[in-house]
Amino acid sequence: MPAERKTKVAFLGGSIRNSLSPEAVQDLLPRITNQTRLYEVIERLAGEQLISNSEGCMLAGAFGANEYAEVEYIPLNHFFLRDGSTRDLDELLDKLDKVDGIIISTPVYFGDRSSIIQAFFDLARKNKALFKGKSFGAMSVGAKRNGGQETTNIYALNEAMDIGFIVAGNGPATSQYGGTAWAGHKGHIREDYFGLETCIGTGRKVAQTANIAAYGRNNKKEIVKIDFWVLQDQDNIAIDSIKQLLSSVEIPGVEFDILDLKQYEFFRCMACPSCPGSGRKGSEYRCVIGKDSMEELHSRLLEPDGVFFAGYSPETEGDLESVYQRFIERMRYIRRDGFLMTNRMVAAYAVQELQSNALFHLRILTSMIRHNTVFHQPILQTRYNGTLLGGGEQEILKSFAENVREFAGARDEVDIGSLEYIPIGYQ
Repeated sequence: MPAERKTKVAFLGGSIRNSLSPEAVQDLLPRITNQTRLYEVIERLAGEQLISNSEGCMLAGAFGANEYAEVEYIPLNHFFLRDGSTRDLDELLDKLDKVDGIIISTPVYFGDRSSIIQAFFDLARKNKALFKGKSFGAMSVGAKRNGGQETTNIYALNEAMDIGFIVAGNGPATSQYGGTAWAGHKGHIREDYFGLETCIGTGRKVAQTANIAAYGRNNKKEIVKIDFWVLQDQDNIAIDSIKQLLSSVEIPGVEFDILDLKQYEFFRCMACPSCPGSGRKGSEYRCVIGKDSMEELHSRLLEPDGVFFAGYSPETEGDLESVYQRFIERMRYIRRDGFLMTNRMVAAYAVQELQSNALFHLRILTSMIRHNTVFHQPILQTRYNGTLLGGGEQEILKSFAENVREFAGARDEVDIGSLEYIPIGYQ
């Protein structure tokens, strides 16, 4: 991609205590030339309580994004007021219409977002067309190290997918659910260097994702391969529904395939500290387990440009055939071998009985975003008395295919920095 930055990422400040103006952020960013300088700026502003903790996350994320995209800060408390009223929403929508990516920065309230961020999502749901295809990420700050940051981000990513965003995590080295910072009292964000680093990664990843999408719109791959990987099923209910969907729609330039993973044998992961094992990085199977089907499937798993992780969820387990968790575990070496699924478009395809209370699509999100993938809206089909009650699945499939063509045509052309896996948290 050309050196000049063609995309813009907006950071939405989700705290009622936002203090920085957009102009102040634009003045600060050119002077934050490296990570050490970033921490010095946050140390000073937070130490003097001139910024909210969420704004500390925002500055870190903006630093990460600024290498790849233009950055705009939008403090949402200007539009969604303390008493619950609103103002200037047309102005807000106009600003958001002009950006390619959006990152929320929110304090955690009981394991979830602030009411200001909720107001943004309510507005976005009423204007879905405006946000379709934009990149999205989440950053949150809680009063404790395990203060609900991950649930806050996961809920936000899930809702953003439903609106039509392409969602991403925080990229290498940890590649999880976005920025997760820890700060109790106002100003304490300055002490959480690890949390700020996850925010830097979120800004970087979302900006990179926006760049790939922008470049790919004019450089689509002519022929792409999209797989449905079936992880759990009963009486071929999921497989038959996939076949029915594919027979009902024609999408030029796409080769579809169904890989029934239940037909293969997967041993349980042993969580080896030396993972991945020996062999040539990326191109060779690098796991010490050699007696199951994973080695046979290795090259096959890296072929598709986009993947639906598919499954059926019954009301009771009954005769359900599932390799779900064993297969997810066995993909560990693929992640640790330099994130081999980086920027692959992924989505869930879930067929679920009306009373199943299944979370299949959410589990796919939380597992596979760890592979540095990007996520599209899932296809969810409810089944009642043997009849599928779904709707809109053809349009979602077409949208997925279009996004896959864009990302497949651009992901190797856009600079995304290092993909080195660093085993943080291990001795």
